[in-house]
Amino acid sequence: MHTAIFLTVLLIMCTDIFDTAGQTFLKMTINSLRTDVHSVKEAFAFVLSLLRYPRVWLSFALSIVSLCIWLVVLTRADLNFAYAIDSMRYIFISLASLVLLKENVSRLRWLGIVTIISGIILVTLS
Repeated sequence: MHTAIFLTVLLIMCTDIFDTAGQTFLKMTINSLRTDVHSVKEAFAFVLSLLRYPRVWLSFALSIVSLCIWLVVLTRADLNFAYAIDSMRYIFISLASLVLLKENVSRLRWLGIVTIISGIILVTLS
């Protein structure tokens, strides 16, 4: 039983890592572009222009891989358990934002992350 839970948590962690990587690639691409959008037409043109960048396509691919793994997770675990553990995504996003994007992560946000980790541990033990 413990092995099954461990494997499920590991699969959820994989979905979170793939999603974090994908979102980080999208943000890195957008940060390198002019994003001054003032109309629906400009927004549409901007989104279409993103399709020229390999990192955007890599992000799409990572999202598809993540979705496939998530579908496997849903066959193995209750949704309330899986979705609670999926909160690891907040931890990974904050770390990627800090390290790769050089964004500021406040002390209050770190306190929130510690709270999330505590919640994940409690959900896993229940």
